[in-house]
Amino acid sequence: MEHEIYKASNTLRSYFQITKLNPDRSIPMAVLKGVKGLAIMTVAKAGVLLAYKMGTGLVIAKRPDGSWSAPSAILSVGLGWGAQIGGELMDYIIVLHDYRAVKTFCSRMHFSLGAGCSAAAAAGHVGRVVEADVRAGDRGSGMCYTYSCSKGAFVGVSLEGNVVATRMDINLQFYGDPYLTTWDILLGTKDQPKAAEPLYAALNDLFSTMYGANLRSLQYRMRDLLIVSLFPSSLCKKKACFSWDCQLGFFNGDQYTRP
Repeated sequence: MEHEIYKASNTLRSYFQITKLNPDRSIPMAVLKGVKGLAIMTVAKAGVLLAYKMGTGLVIAKRPDGSWSAPSAILSVGLGWGAQIGGELMDYIIVLHDYRAVKTFCSRMHFSLGAGCSAAAAAGHVGRVVEADVRAGDRGSGMCYTYSCSKGAFVGVSLEGNVVATRMDINLQFYGDPYLTTWDILLGTKDQPKAAEPLYAALNDLFSTMYGANLRSLQYRMRDLLIVSLFPSSLCKKKACFSWDCQLGFFNGDQYTRP
């Protein structure tokens, strides 16, 4: 479990850096608002037409008091089929936006199905993909939103199907309790393990940064409205339409210059 905590913390730190450098590439506030849990995995994927994928990670839930639960180890195995060729290693952040989704991850095993879409290397060496999928297990079903950073190249659109299972052996090794269930870990009162402190720190940094990025975006929009009110469109040198963006030189896609 310590290795999964280390990987998950690094994945969150990577998103933290992306958010700082480019807030537009952060997970939208509408998705994060009221989030009930996160699953964080690293998955390897390769194939021609039929792609095989396997990965490991952990899932963690948000408690009613706002704190995070203890982590539970998970394993993902699946297939993708369609017009695709290549291979990639991807870090996934799966947003569980309600407790139905959390309960799905409390199952010993659940199945997910969604339309996957990814493109070869964007600017730099990191590509970004967002997917929605439906998950169902013996504890229920729910919809999740998946954000990912790719470290290779993968081209095409495919129908994705995979099975996610709780790694009972890893949980037993980490917690030392043969009667401890995933439900107890995620929705019970299991104390936060000290070994997971780096994970909690990364979560706090990520969420505070995202809230701050969206707040700054709101502040910029308010400044735009103020400038438009002080310098109405009749006073602007029109280049396309009727407003001025104080940060980027455009507003709603229409460019202006100051009077």
